[in-house]
Amino acid sequence: MRGLTKPEGRCEAAGHQGAGLWSFTQAPECHVTPQFMDVKSTATYLNMSVQWVYREAPRLGLTPYKFGAGRNAKIQFKVSDVQAWVKQQRLSS
Repeated sequence: MRGLTKPEGRCEAAGHQGAGLWSFTQAPECHVTPQFMDVKSTATYLNMSVQWVYREAPRLGLTPYKFGAGRNAKIQFKVSDVQAWVKQQRLSS
């Protein structure tokens, strides 16, 4: 598969110039801003425990999104929702 390469081009997802060559075994360097955070990342971002995120975050207004079904389902939170929720928690002076 060495001959299957593509010259430098645009990374359409990020809208910037890609670096280097890529093939079917090597993906192009493309950085996309994540739109969702898993529960552990959300807990770290909020400086809270994972258990708190599962138990309290939905009750307090953070909408969880479920990706997948059954045992492999992943609960995630939208980054913009979490950031907006944090701003709403600001105490007035």
